Amino acid sequence: KHVKCGGRNDSPDCPKLLEKFRAAPVYLQLKTDDDFRTLAEEIALVNQVKNFLESGRLFYLSIPPYAYANVAQSIDQHC
Repeated sequence: KHVKCGGRNDSPDCPKLLEKFRAAPVYLQLKTDDDFRTLAEEIALVNQVKNFLESGRLFYLSIPPYAYANVAQSIDQHC
């Protein structure tokens, strides 16, 4: 919403790239190990279908600090 095209280094492809960027994020509520396994399966499927080659993953955690350790462990085990 707040990311815009414009500025010194703007490309003519910016509007197209910006739309693609905005469509990419996915927000999920993950509570159980099954949820994390399903997420890993979905990521693998998208990578296969779109022929993506991963170089890493970024997870944004909107959780309270006391949950970090458990969530990080689940991500490490399943994703």
